[in-house]
Amino acid sequence: MMDVLDMNALEALRSLQEEGEDDLLAELIDLFLEDAPARISAMRAAIAGEDWPALSSWAHSLKGSCGSLGAMHMADLCGTLEALGRAGVCPRAEPERVQRELEAQFDLVREALNRERAH
Repeated sequence: MMDVLDMNALEALRSLQEEGEDDLLAELIDLFLEDAPARISAMRAAIAGEDWPALSSWAHSLKGSCGSLGAMHMADLCGTLEALGRAGVCPRAEPERVQRELEAQFDLVREALNRERAH
C-alpha cells in the first residue's frame, strides 16, 4: 500500500516555518481541506456535463495543491483526469472511474492531513 502522504514534502514545508510565525503547515492544510472539496465537486460536474476543458482545468489546479502537500497518489489521479479532459471526447466511464478513485483517495488524504495537523 502506497503511503497516503509523502512525508518528505511535509518536512520540506515544516522547514520553511519561521520562529514565532503562525503554523505554516497547519494553514496550508486548512486551506487545502477547505478548497479541495469544491474543486472535486466541480470536476464531478464537469464529467457529468462532459465539459472536458473544465475537467482539465480543475484537475490541473487541484494537482498542484495535492503535490505541494505530498498527496502524490491524489496528484497522479488529478493528472490522469487532466489528461483525459485535454484529450477531449472520451467515454464518460473512464473519467467517472478515476473520479471515484480520487474521491476515495481524498478521504484518506483528509484523515492523514488532520493527523499531521494535530502534531
